[in-house]
Amino acid sequence: SSPRDKKFNIATLIPSARPKVYRYRGSLTIPPCSENVVWSVASENITMSKEQIDAFKVRYKMNARPIQKRGGLAH
Repeated sequence: SSPRDKKFNIATLIPSARPKVYRYRGSLTIPPCSENVVWSVASENITMSKEQIDAFKVRYKMNARPIQKRGGLAH
């Protein structure tokens, strides 16, 4: 089995003392970049170990997209 087949629980990245979370509507970071996502952003930095980052990278190869134009402005 490949590392991607292993279960990855994103809740393990959230500290027990949970920071305030802000939410906003947005789009996927990879094609088709559909605008049907609700993003959650912590008010404080959350640290990750090298092992956690490696596990995330195995499961999610591309986690970004180029800046998009909207209404003549780059966001």
